[in-house]
Amino acid sequence: MANEQYFESKESDKLWDSYFAEVDRLTSHIPPEQRKAIRQELESHAYEAFTAQDEIQEPERLRNALEKLGSPELIVPPLISEESSYTVKTPSDPADQLRQVIHGVSFTATNLVRGLVILFLALFAVTFFVIALLKPFTPETVGWFTDETGFYAFGIIDNSLGLTEHLGFFVILIALLVSFVLFKLCWILIRPNSGS
Repeated sequence: MANEQYFESKESDKLWDSYFAEVDRLTSHIPPEQRKAIRQELESHAYEAFTAQDEIQEPERLRNALEKLGSPELIVPPLISEESSYTVKTPSDPADQLRQVIHGVSFTATNLVRGLVILFLALFAVTFFVIALLKPFTPETVGWFTDETGFYAFGIIDNSLGLTEHLGFFVILIALLVSFVLFKLCWILIRPNSGS
């Protein structure tokens, strides 16, 4: 489906092109006939959801339809696996089977790594948020500490005897800022296509 025949606004064209450029990227490693079948299926569903809405402006209708369809990163890999299982020319060909296994493993590994990074960033974000919350209540044990020997620590410490705290209550602002940035990174990783 060529987007020129459906949309009146350039914003709608951009949304459509951006979404299906990601679909094309995710299907670039499969045979052209499979790629075409997957794209046509997704275009059909997207256009059907788009035309089912009447009350709102065209770009918003398309945005809603594409969001309803789902992120290409989530919906394309299962379609590739489904499509691949039906189009294997020789089921006994180990190369075809190996390609399917490698694709499934790489998709799973990518999502696993992304999940671990999100978890790691979220834990750090929560830690910095807790530091910001605790500073007013226990200012002598929360902050940036150093001593004469070169020892330094940032965060919450048990014993601050002999240590000098340098940031004072400014640590609240720093911890909140770092926490916000880490949460924002988590959000970007959770919703990779939110910028389009």
